[in-house]
Amino acid sequence: MLASLRRTPLSSFIACPSLRCLSTSTSSTSSAPSSPLNNNSIAGVPLGPRHNVPPTLVPKVGQNLHLQRGHPLNTIKQLIESHFKARNFQFFDQMSPVVTTKACFDDLLTPQDHISRSMSDTYYVCPDQELVLRTHTSAHQNELMRAGHRSFLATGDVYRRDEIDSSHYPCFHQMEGVHVFAPEELPGPPQSPESIQFVEAHLKETLEGIVHVLFGPDCEMRWGIDNFPFTDPSFELEVYYNDDWLEVLGCGVVHSQILKNCDLGHTDGWAFGLGT
Repeated sequence: MLASLRRTPLSSFIACPSLRCLSTSTSSTSSAPSSPLNNNSIAGVPLGPRHNVPPTLVPKVGQNLHLQRGHPLNTIKQLIESHFKARNFQFFDQMSPVVTTKACFDDLLTPQDHISRSMSDTYYVCPDQELVLRTHTSAHQNELMRAGHRSFLATGDVYRRDEIDSSHYPCFHQMEGVHVFAPEELPGPPQSPESIQFVEAHLKETLEGIVHVLFGPDCEMRWGIDNFPFTDPSFELEVYYNDDWLEVLGCGVVHSQILKNCDLGHTDGWAFGLGT
């Protein structure tokens, strides 16, 4: 969900001793073959006459690096999922990267004039049908909540029309996490100050646990305030690495309008997004 800003990919920390020795033996997902190359379509969806997807990007779609055993992305994915298994989370990691603009932007309350909607920032597979390559795994959040899922992680490759430099590439990977509380778990009515405080505390405790799993119990971290259209309040989490503070994820309490749109206005929940 929280992908309007690029987070520091966790795979960039792979040289850290706490990650270098990680095992992939706990993976329950077999390696996924790459999709057959077809420059006229992406993920089985024909490219429209006004598409802006360059030929060099087409073979990258469907490689599913996060599903390949032994790949750093798969290792990190397994570690994070292991943290949530005891919490009865469901894991989704093979959803199509081609989504509607409604799922990618409208459902997440992205303003109509936001730059992320433009063809200069997003790859439009078929503009006439409003189909794009997802710019964040948050594009599946509403779909999964409407399907009845209340606690889940969604992992996959995402795409943005970024200029390539030391910290940007048009294809990268993200993980989205969502937890919706049962109404009786809340200390007060939905969106009440006491319920928001409860959800915020639960969110931060959960994410601090992820940092400890990945970087060890002595990793220094700090919270900051952020601003997203789809969470309120919103936060960022930074870790201290190589003598510098690096932002690794954004998160927050799910916006009440999003919950209402998913027939969940009677409760509250939280969401986070991180680059793997």
